Amino acid sequence: MKPDLSLRVNQVLDEYIQTARIIGPRMILLQVLRGSSVIVSRILADASWPEVAGTLAGPDDKVLVLTSTEAQQKRLYQRLQAFLYAVP
Repeated sequence: MKPDLSLRVNQVLDEYIQTARIIGPRMILLQVLRGSSVIVSRILADASWPEVAGTLAGPDDKVLVLTSTEAQQKRLYQRLQAFLYAVP
């Protein structure tokens, strides 16, 4: 991952993602700030995280993140949860 992209990923997670929840095998649904689904989807897709197989932006405030395996789904979910609940 490019250094500047890493900063952008952290900023997106911090500013736009509100919740992350597992919705089925190899799928995580993100609730994001209204109007930010496309940017969140694009940043996560460009981040080159090994767990992310793809993303799909909803029209407004949801992003579906797909993983190739359930193990990757679990790692990604933990990664997102750890970041979302980290105390600065």
